[in-house]
Amino acid sequence: DTTSHLLSVTHTVDSSDSNYHSVALVRSGTTVLLYRNGIFITSATNASLANVNLDNSSEPFTVGCFKTYAVSTYSLFLNGSVGSRGYFNSALSAVQIAYLHSAGF
Repeated sequence: DTTSHLLSVTHTVDSSDSNYHSVALVRSGTTVLLYRNGIFITSATNASLANVNLDNSSEPFTVGCFKTYAVSTYSLFLNGSVGSRGYFNSALSAVQIAYLHSAGF
């Protein structure tokens, strides 16, 4: 059941200043942490994430949209652009996230 692994981590900001803003999500066990411009914003937890392994998933990993699994359609598209993205095989620390932001990643 892929829907039990859904987790919403949200933060509303006014990003209409036309500047680059970095956003990072870090999953550590059952918790997902949200960083904006290298600074921790919020987190959320879902116990079912303990059973999720993105390396062995039959579902694609998506950035900038939401996939409805029951009907395999995509929606809620990002209104903006993704300049760069990375996928790491371990959870990054707050120091590493801040460094990546300062390096322009």
